[in-house]
Amino acid sequence: MAEIGHLRAKPDSNKFELSVSSSRAAHRFELEENKNLFKGLDADMSNGELVLYKGKLKDHPRSWVRLSYIDGGYSGAFFDGEDLYFIEQGSNVKDALTNHNLLDRLAQKGRRDVIFKASDIEHHGLCGMEGPAHFSDSSFDYQHYVQDLNELAATAPSKELELAVVADTQFNMAYAGNGLEKMLAEMNIVDGIFSEQVGVQLKIVQSHVMSDDGYLTATNASTLIQDFRNYVHSEIGNPGLTHLFTGRNLDGSTVGIAYLSAMCSSYGVGITQKYGSMTALIAAHEIGHNFGAPHDNQSGSACATTGGTFLMNPMVNGNDQFSTCSLQQMNSRIQNAYCLNELDGLAPVISSTAGNSARVGLAYAYDADERIDVSGGTGLSYRLDFGPDGMIIEADGRIVWTPTAAQEGTQVAQITVSNAFGSDSQYFEIEVASAPAPAGDVIDFSQFYLGSYGGTQDKTGPVSIEDQGKTLRMQGNRWKYIDYPYVVTANTVLEFDFSSSKEGEIHAIGMDTDGQLRQKRILQLYGTQPYGKMLSRYNGKGQSQHYVVPVGLYYQGNMKTLFFGMDHDVSNPTGESVFSNVRVYEQSSEQLSFNFNDTEILSYAGGQDKTGSVHILEDGNVLRLQGNLWKAISLYTQIDKDSVLSFDFMSDSKGELHGLGFDNDDKETADKIFTLYGTQRYGNQTYSYTTPGQYQHFEIPVGQFYTGTFNKLFFMMDHDVSNPTGVSYFKNISIR
Repeated sequence: MAEIGHLRAKPDSNKFELSVSSSRAAHRFELEENKNLFKGLDADMSNGELVLYKGKLKDHPRSWVRLSYIDGGYSGAFFDGEDLYFIEQGSNVKDALTNHNLLDRLAQKGRRDVIFKASDIEHHGLCGMEGPAHFSDSSFDYQHYVQDLNELAATAPSKELELAVVADTQFNMAYAGNGLEKMLAEMNIVDGIFSEQVGVQLKIVQSHVMSDDGYLTATNASTLIQDFRNYVHSEIGNPGLTHLFTGRNLDGSTVGIAYLSAMCSSYGVGITQKYGSMTALIAAHEIGHNFGAPHDNQSGSACATTGGTFLMNPMVNGNDQFSTCSLQQMNSRIQNAYCLNELDGLAPVISSTAGNSARVGLAYAYDADERIDVSGGTGLSYRLDFGPDGMIIEADGRIVWTPTAAQEGTQVAQITVSNAFGSDSQYFEIEVASAPAPAGDVIDFSQFYLGSYGGTQDKTGPVSIEDQGKTLRMQGNRWKYIDYPYVVTANTVLEFDFSSSKEGEIHAIGMDTDGQLRQKRILQLYGTQPYGKMLSRYNGKGQSQHYVVPVGLYYQGNMKTLFFGMDHDVSNPTGESVFSNVRVYEQSSEQLSFNFNDTEILSYAGGQDKTGSVHILEDGNVLRLQGNLWKAISLYTQIDKDSVLSFDFMSDSKGELHGLGFDNDDKETADKIFTLYGTQRYGNQTYSYTTPGQYQHFEIPVGQFYTGTFNKLFFMMDHDVSNPTGVSYFKNISIR
């Protein structure tokens, strides 16, 4: 009997643990999802109806495990280094079990799951081995397909085989329409044999469940395989191997057939008859024939002189070993098979540098993208050897952790990245600072050392600190920085006022990690030379312009400096940059709201913005447009699939188009506009204003229509007449 525990995710990796016990022994499996097996398929296997796992037995280095979660339970096979075991529903195996004690207990307990050795199963099946020139019918022992694959060679997969699998209507009906799931579950076990032992991992690139068997109805194995070969050639193509799972009973005792040494050719096909728990091993045996393993102890075979005590013996003998001859035959074919893809064979090397600072209550940034970067190696797995409570490594190498108040101070961690060819570890320390204030204080420049930024870029011109430390003024050709350690997250905001009385080439601000001037870090405000990310361009009028920049939309991670640029590479540089009231803080991720008094009302859409009046009312909470106007404000925001724009709208005089939307330039496009009201039809008219003269509340799920990073929120009051009178009121605007 089997007692199967609950699958438990290990908190420090993408691994799982599962305990399984029987009267014979207790086993602990260390598992991960076997996504490689079906990653070449277009089908979505993430619905939870079928999950494939691979792994090993804890403390059994020569073991392998392949399990499937299907139909609400676990099934599969595992090899402990000596014996092959199956986990299966008792109802599926009781007729084939030869262990009468096990049968009695199964009947008495009525339990669903059972663990049994391959030797507990009766074997009556025969294998038909087909070659282009001849066919022979012979029986074989499926139980022992596994152990001597151990001898074949490989310490890890070095090659990959792409293959297709097909289930006929009878196979699908036998599993109540779940033929695809069952076929992939069987192939998961086959992958365990070949990937873990032979050194060839399997990748299913096509799967087909037939709704009509057409001419694939023969029960004579030789006829059926020839028909199947023709079907593959004409209907689906053969990527390297193609295997048919049939629910028909083949003639006589034959339960499988395959062409010998046919991998990578049009003859690279095989057939497996549904045969209870042995189905996967039949498929593995037949694919072994495709790989070049003949029968042992059979006249005319390349392994004819081999004794009859091995797996490929024509008659069932209870042995689970490949003969040396079989292994040599298979290995020769593997080395010369052109359809096998080479895996790189490289051990991973961690190339990323771990962030060494964090703040209480803010997500730790391991590096810019929060993921472990690795040079070389495929088939990677990640492990947290030790680290602070709450830190985990996700399946894609992303390190997730938010420090608590109790973790302030020095925290240590070590990560290991492994694949079949080796591993690499990284130890790092993290200094956790106290939580930031909800809104950052205005920076007092008089309390900081102003260093030269960008090496030789900092050249000539006066630099002054004014307004009791709140203002930094730079003239000429200057780049300066202050030390300002900060963990930039997705919610980090850089807020400041900027002005300039003379345009240079680049007026900029940004945050950095090492003092090296990089274009991707520069947030440009003004200047004749485009460089970096251009924010809302300064209007050039000499007056202060307010900026609220969600810097976390452009880059994230452990920053060390806050820098300021006034670039003017001429013989007599006169450009000026003035930065005032600079703050860095965390904006609530739940809702972004703003006041029209805190931002400049900009012209938008070029020639569309013509004539009329603009009024800011109710202490900055309302924007009123009258006439024929298109206006915008600088608003840097990330619109994702869940983003919602909330506002109140009113009009007491209808124009042609009343609406709003998000954009990154001054070119209006219909797909970005939400048109609420008006005499014309333009843009997205899903939401309509229906209460003239009264405010109507709107909740627009913008992310359902478009997503991305935007730097403008625009407002439309279009009325192309000689005396435009249209009016739009926009109130209580927020984004969440």
